[in-house]
Amino acid sequence: MYQSMNILEFQECFGTEKACIDEVYNRRWPEGFICPRCDHHDGTRLSTRPVVQCTSCRRQTSITSGTLFHRSKVPLRNWFWLIFLMSMDKGGIS
Repeated sequence: MYQSMNILEFQECFGTEKACIDEVYNRRWPEGFICPRCDHHDGTRLSTRPVVQCTSCRRQTSITSGTLFHRSKVPLRNWFWLIFLMSMDKGGIS
């Protein structure tokens, strides 16, 4: 899907921080959230921060924890742009 995107399509899909967070969430838990503490299959995404709270044990798990974006101060939009531009470089990257 992403390989055939041009720069305008990419901007449409990932132009906001929320869209990037949603993409990380969907890639990390494609079958839905699973709590790392109790393995419960239901969680609530908080609107104030990019975390999911388990409805059973109430543990809060960052959406970016365990990914290359964990504890990064760089916004996800910038990360996504960097990855997109690096992957589209025809000359390759050393």
